[in-house]
Amino acid sequence: MADSGICVGRIPRKKLQCQGHCLPMNVLYDTFLATHGYSGIPQDTRLLLKTLASTPGINVDALLHPTQFDRSRSPHEVSALDVSTAIFRDLIPKHQPHAGQLKKFQRKIGNAVTKYLRSRESYSVGPIDKELFFDAIWRTRLDKTLLPSDRALMRSINYKFSPISEEELQKPGKKLSFPRRTLDTSGYDFLIFQDTRVVKAHPLTTKIIRYHDPLPVISPDTFADEMQIKQHYQAIVATKSDSYFVCNSGVTQDQLVRLFPELEDRAFVVPYTLPDHRSVPIHDIPITRIIEARRSFVSVPNIKRKPEIPADPKYIVMVSTLEPRKNFPGAIAAFERLIERNRDEDLRFVIVGRPGWTFEKTLSAMSSGVKFGRIIHLMDLTFPELANVYRNAEALVFPSYGEGFGFTPMEALQFGTPGVVSDIPVHRWVMGDAVLYADPYDVDAVASQLERLLYGTEALTLRKDLLKAGDAVLDRYTVETTSKQWRILLEGLHTRRQNRWSGLAFRQHKADSDRDFLAPASAVGAQYAAAREPAKN
Repeated sequence: MADSGICVGRIPRKKLQCQGHCLPMNVLYDTFLATHGYSGIPQDTRLLLKTLASTPGINVDALLHPTQFDRSRSPHEVSALDVSTAIFRDLIPKHQPHAGQLKKFQRKIGNAVTKYLRSRESYSVGPIDKELFFDAIWRTRLDKTLLPSDRALMRSINYKFSPISEEELQKPGKKLSFPRRTLDTSGYDFLIFQDTRVVKAHPLTTKIIRYHDPLPVISPDTFADEMQIKQHYQAIVATKSDSYFVCNSGVTQDQLVRLFPELEDRAFVVPYTLPDHRSVPIHDIPITRIIEARRSFVSVPNIKRKPEIPADPKYIVMVSTLEPRKNFPGAIAAFERLIERNRDEDLRFVIVGRPGWTFEKTLSAMSSGVKFGRIIHLMDLTFPELANVYRNAEALVFPSYGEGFGFTPMEALQFGTPGVVSDIPVHRWVMGDAVLYADPYDVDAVASQLERLLYGTEALTLRKDLLKAGDAVLDRYTVETTSKQWRILLEGLHTRRQNRWSGLAFRQHKADSDRDFLAPASAVGAQYAAAREPAKN
């Protein structure tokens, strides 16, 4: 990759040779969504922090802030109690002391008045004593994705706290017309949020939104709350003039720009970083032991006799939150069709995931299979348990209707399990020829692709070819690859703010590529686009 021509400073963990003018890049990175479990966005929240912390020339500070507004909390001071209660309430997002309806109403009115009065103030960003709080931060935000070997890197960065609450950041356009709150980011070149947040930064700080997908707007039938749909759209409207949007795939970028053409100059692509599971030794755990410990009967709560667990189960697997977009009923129908065609009564379908929202149809589709043992539903697996479930599966099935990226099939590839995924543009963009594709609306098509992997005459060769292609695809999403992309993008935006390239807009154009994604066409964008191309073997 050609050198960018923009020199950056150094951070204590590594040295970078500077030529010419050095630009230290200080980043304040919001980690709130790292508290939300194992799905794609929380995983990206943790992995992007690791990526930025690993990137030469970037000093990253991790930001913590409370979940709920508390009018007794000062916007200007940070105490150890503020940090402690914020970490505690991360575990119980809806935590509130018990109170009667009158007191709740009084609290609501009091909070509203205080929010309005404070909305004109600037919220401070203060240091957290990491010697005291690092272990709690690690347990509540980082260890669900990062490895013990990452602890030293995570301990080397600084942690900051702001009294501004997630509740205040998430709710633009509510009943009262609040002025936009300000976060005191003086001294930082970039403020990065993992979702659209309506807050003003310091004039010399560039705000970046990590944008995951527009699915609440374009697939509203897969969401349970109309307010979530409106809020998603309104938050983009409120931030499109003062934020840059860094999308997780070219397809997400294209969808965002089609919804908001004025963001053409402000939307870029840096894909997710994947955890490097390929190099991590996994301790063998018998699948039967995992099933015994983690089996759930939430779909048949009144079951009287639990089905026996096969001694050495043969199974396909699907891993995801139970929600409409994932198309579990279609996957279950394809599994049943597969059994009928091949008369394989020994095959099982292992579903890993907790109920999310609007899951009643999914539980209904699961109930018969769970009752008679054809479907095994698992919840709350540890990472070693999930790794063993992936590694011992015959195949992964993932016929989702829509994704911003698609973590699950990539995780399966890392553990040597090929997948059948929905034939949607984002899967083609992310996974290339490392998986088999099927129309998610066609049960026979999904079953046929699974049949090729499990029973076809070319099954062994096909599996080897997919896993070989998977190695090249996975190399696109390593820390080493994505850190280069982030560095080049941040350098370009940093220089743009310094008006050194004020005459060059970050224009976008359709790339002449079989992957069909949008790429920045400016001097900065050309280097950035080159850095995100797959490594040439």
